[in-house]
Amino acid sequence: MIIILLVIKVICIFPNTQLKEGQEISLYPTVGEFYEYYLGTFLSKSQLICRLHPQVPNVQLINQCEEIYRTKGNQFISTSSNNTHFGTLSNNNEIIIYEWKNQMIQQVGVSVLIDPLYNCYNIDLFQNQTILVDCYYNNEVLLIQIIDSQSIIAYQIKSNLPTSTKIQSILNGTNTFIVYAQYFKKYSILTLFSSSFQNLSSLNNQFIDFDIPITISPNIYAITSQELFQLQISPDSQFNFVYNFSYNNMRNFKTINVYYDFQSASQCDQIQLLCQKGLTTLSNFTVVELFGCERQIIFQDYNCPIKNCESIQKILQNAQFIIYQSINRTAIFQKQKTQLYYFYQNTQSNQLLYFSNDNQLFQFDKEIFVYQISQPSIQINLTKFETPENSSQFTLKCFNYNQIYNFSLINIYLQILSKQDTNIYVMSNDGFNNLLFFQYHSFQKLNFSDYSGQLLNYTLNKNESYFNLYPITLSNYGKINQTYQLIQILVLKINQAQQYFIGYNNQKLDIFIFAFNFKNYSYQFKLYQSINISVNAISLQVAYSIYPSMLIIGLSTNDTIYLIQYNYDKNSIISSNYTFEQQFSDFVVTYNSIIILIEQQDIQILTFNYTVTYTLNQQSINKLFNNITFNPIQIVVNTQSLSSFVYINNINEVIIISIDQNSYPIPISLIQVNFTIKQINLVNQQLILSYICNNQNNICFQVWNVQNLPKYYYVKNLYSVNFDNNIIIQSDNLFFYVTFSNYTVYVYNPLLPYHMSLYYKLELTSPIQCTEQFYLNNPLSVIIANNYLYTLQELQQFNLTVQQSNYVFNNSISYPQLTFNYTVTSALNNNTFQQTPNQSIIFYLNFTQFQDLRNLSIELSKDNIIPYSKNFSYPMNLILDRQVGYCYLNNILGSNQYCSLTQFLQQSSNISNIQNYSLITSINNEYFALQSNSSIQTLSSDLRYLFYFNYTNLTFSQCLQSTSYIYQLYSICQNSTSQYLLNFTLDSQGFILNLNTIQLPQTFQKISKMSSILNQIFILGTFTQIIQSQQLYWFNQSNNNFYQISNSSGLCQDFSIAQIVTTISAIQQYQQLIVFYIQIGELIQNLSFKYISIQNNQVKIQKRNFVASYLCYQQNNCKLILPSFVLIMQTYNNRVIILLSNFANQDISEIIEFRLQQNIFYFVIIGTIPNYGNLTNTGNNFYKNGVLMQQFQSNTVNIVGVYYLNNNNYLNNLLNGDILKPILMLGSFTATNNSYAMIVNQEYKNGTTLYISNQIIFNYSLSTWNVTCVLNSHTKYKANVTIFCDNEFSNGIYNIFFYPPQLDKVSKRWIYALLTIIALLLFYFYIKVKSKTKNLGYINAEIEL
Repeated sequence: MIIILLVIKVICIFPNTQLKEGQEISLYPTVGEFYEYYLGTFLSKSQLICRLHPQVPNVQLINQCEEIYRTKGNQFISTSSNNTHFGTLSNNNEIIIYEWKNQMIQQVGVSVLIDPLYNCYNIDLFQNQTILVDCYYNNEVLLIQIIDSQSIIAYQIKSNLPTSTKIQSILNGTNTFIVYAQYFKKYSILTLFSSSFQNLSSLNNQFIDFDIPITISPNIYAITSQELFQLQISPDSQFNFVYNFSYNNMRNFKTINVYYDFQSASQCDQIQLLCQKGLTTLSNFTVVELFGCERQIIFQDYNCPIKNCESIQKILQNAQFIIYQSINRTAIFQKQKTQLYYFYQNTQSNQLLYFSNDNQLFQFDKEIFVYQISQPSIQINLTKFETPENSSQFTLKCFNYNQIYNFSLINIYLQILSKQDTNIYVMSNDGFNNLLFFQYHSFQKLNFSDYSGQLLNYTLNKNESYFNLYPITLSNYGKINQTYQLIQILVLKINQAQQYFIGYNNQKLDIFIFAFNFKNYSYQFKLYQSINISVNAISLQVAYSIYPSMLIIGLSTNDTIYLIQYNYDKNSIISSNYTFEQQFSDFVVTYNSIIILIEQQDIQILTFNYTVTYTLNQQSINKLFNNITFNPIQIVVNTQSLSSFVYINNINEVIIISIDQNSYPIPISLIQVNFTIKQINLVNQQLILSYICNNQNNICFQVWNVQNLPKYYYVKNLYSVNFDNNIIIQSDNLFFYVTFSNYTVYVYNPLLPYHMSLYYKLELTSPIQCTEQFYLNNPLSVIIANNYLYTLQELQQFNLTVQQSNYVFNNSISYPQLTFNYTVTSALNNNTFQQTPNQSIIFYLNFTQFQDLRNLSIELSKDNIIPYSKNFSYPMNLILDRQVGYCYLNNILGSNQYCSLTQFLQQSSNISNIQNYSLITSINNEYFALQSNSSIQTLSSDLRYLFYFNYTNLTFSQCLQSTSYIYQLYSICQNSTSQYLLNFTLDSQGFILNLNTIQLPQTFQKISKMSSILNQIFILGTFTQIIQSQQLYWFNQSNNNFYQISNSSGLCQDFSIAQIVTTISAIQQYQQLIVFYIQIGELIQNLSFKYISIQNNQVKIQKRNFVASYLCYQQNNCKLILPSFVLIMQTYNNRVIILLSNFANQDISEIIEFRLQQNIFYFVIIGTIPNYGNLTNTGNNFYKNGVLMQQFQSNTVNIVGVYYLNNNNYLNNLLNGDILKPILMLGSFTATNNSYAMIVNQEYKNGTTLYISNQIIFNYSLSTWNVTCVLNSHTKYKANVTIFCDNEFSNGIYNIFFYPPQLDKVSKRWIYALLTIIALLLFYFYIKVKSKTKNLGYINAEIEL
């Protein structure tokens, strides 16, 4: 018997978690910290504004979009800003300057009116607050400057009136330029002006848009409909084309936004480009992400973050967020996060947006609004507190943006702790649901994050021996074969992340690419380069470059640097070395620089050819910062993030500068403290300062948030440790490590609150050689110590494994269930513990093993008595507890002589397959169509011939697939050269009225499935001429073309399509289809769906909606992804119920209800169907009117199982049913041909299946089973029935005792009364006749012949 761990959960797709009414959480901040509890995983995708009730001191709620100011506006047509001031132009040519100061917008000076006869388009505000407006009058373009509240024409020239314009001023080095675009109907002109309005250069092309990032010596990016141009300003002040970008299947470019991020990927500009991506003009619009590097544009990714990207009008971005402004909605997308927030409905006619670096969104219209955009959270500022306060409680009350509804989301308990508190506290029990989600293998991965405490441990409590808990938070992947003196790891987060291992030992440098191999669950190293180096290095530093694609590797002695530039695309190496005049104490490399530190003296910034571009010393630092004594002792750069920031430990302060593309420093921030800084470390965007404290007894660690520089703030101190001169302090982008002299390592997570930040303890035998964060979406760190490779997860994780052989399963019809919980302890306090709520494991069985003999006693009710008869009947599905192929009664047994096993209208007949029919199709659920390569025959359900049609003249060699929609039958047939779509039109009598034949533009090598709805054809197959895996296509009959629906990134396994009615489609009077499809890659399997809208004979395929995925690797016992299948069973208003079979290598089918509500959807599993033993589900499945049929392959034959869902409302009834009770097979038949079809009569609750086996056409009756017995003197008190059942794997006997109800005794007096009445009537008639004939004589009669 197959046993698989099964756990069930209601799943919300977007977002992953939703708040429930009345949910409770507890927060435990510590005195002295800035505590932040993020709400992003709780708030739903639709915009919610929340408030605290009641208000609590020092507690602040941060909404995702909070209105912070509003004032009266105007009918603006253009705005421009330098981040502090705004220049605005209204539709009556009024210019007003506003200043954003002290969280208020106020007008600066008086407004200026430009001549109302001028047709003005745009305004531009220079960095020095110079204002420029472009206007048109009398066939001239006028560039008008506003100086001292006066308008002055600075430039004018003859020009036609454009449809639109755009102005942007830039600083190129030390020179200011103006880039001006004029967009006409058939062409565009891009002009470069000097600050004195000299026309320096111009370009004439079909430009659509341009954008320029705010940086030194910026690139200019201009787009046409199919090309993206990268331009620069040449030394002689001319436009200079340096790169033009076009990409496969990208067309119809609409708008572009470019941003330069100092914090991440600083080597290149970050580009957002709206365009169509696909083979045809019907392709969906999407937002393409690009890197704009030096003379290069690199494709990164593409995605449509909102429902309809075609509606996007403008894109804005900064370091943390991207904003998409569409026609009626604005969406915020947080960078490096999967959460998407819609925060307001755009109902005003003409809104102009500006998004600042401080995450403030300015909206200019008749009213001016200012919104603060944030990651939603609860902030508790206890940095000024030294003693704990009393606990408090409050509620989070939320409502949507338009305040249509409101509700309470969270009841929050707040308790402030002292720094000495080492107890364990429960934050929430919602993570411990009794029923989780389906697991299809023999273990369940568990994450723990709902308990607050230091160095927490989790122990499984169980009374049974059927399962065990294994920690996988820290995993040991074995020893590295080679020993290295110096090691570094690089994770390249561009396109697909690549990991490099760089090791140095004995004047030899090895470069490996290494990655996790999911098939054997190990890290594999592949040597790319081995380089001999004539230097005895004491330090190794690494960085990487996006373009050119290089690893930058620096080795050093006290005075020499050996530099290696390894181009991993070309597998080429450039090496060099340089000896400095004096020794240096530290150095780092970046994507474009070498930075060396001469301790307490200066810092030199060099190019890769060792040219010093800038020296930071006391003299130069005075130009960047005021009143600083320059004593640098350490430099830190986040090379993994490609950040331009350099953090300098200056003993009593941290100096933060940015290195620009020309290797020159830009002052950013200065963090001053009142202690001597021993060391600084970066953990992503958390800066940690280590210093000796408490009278030289401890080392303390102070955490500062530097996410939004130049702004920064103090967060907390981490748990301090005893001072030890041998302590080693290290960090990566996930964790902070403190290694003691005995090689015990405290691992901190500085993103967690103080009371949780001491996360893990490692017991090693040597210091950590190297550590680095892997995988942004599933964070973990790789740690190398003593040449062993470990991984440490961001959350405590465990595998719950099942000991399958220990469990003896009962013969219940439900899945078995076991209960367990955990004890939580702390390594810092042995006297504290917590216990988790109980959880349940549900074990999966396939229900194919019968008991040899099962005795049942069944008390019958009067409802079981068949009216007007002496019989009772009882449904077999209430008796059977296993999957059944066939059941029968042995009438030889005396106990069975009064009973029978019946199917309603049971019938079975067959005819010979003389015509070699291979395709069977149900036509409108009324009759069948049999088809061969030369003819078609329609048949009734009882195998009566209806109509025969011969098309031998078409000379087809084979017909591959068929499908139908109402009375249209579609099939694909082929000859030696081509394939054809045959469209048969039939009537209700089964007569063929018409045949249309269309030659397909491309031929299929294989067709796996074909479906039609609303006379649209969908085909799952593989083309002969195109080297591409199997995909799903829509065949456009109007232009005879195929359009791909599935994604080319993987093979499409299966699909199902149906019509769905939604509120939107009902209002707009168009038809909407939904198609679910399954795709697989090498190690991943995805379930997705798309909407397809049909209006005025126009078909539009919308963007993909991702539902679920499965990753195949050795840890979950996966070596190969097996086929899985999807079937839409029923559609309702905004609801779809599907059957998902064998997804994620499971041996089970799930009935899943999807609820679709505008931009969000969620689903819940409402029923399960176990697999038929170890047979393979072929996916050739049908559902109609309460009857489901699934086909399984057994050697050379197919077994089709029947599942009765009673009636069509059964799918709705499942929602309230017992999820632990499976739906079992009740009957099956065997066929040698794959094709079969069924008709189910909903009114009479019966049906017929037609199939072919050994060249004979059979029909199989579909109806529920009953055992029926006669009530007589032998059975009126007890009826004994013995039923024999079997399937492909076992057989068994059900010995059943039925106990009929006591029926009312019927009186026999009515019989005697009736006999008396009859006797009296006979006597009356006798007397009457006697009296009539007593006077008559004899009558003599004679007959002559």
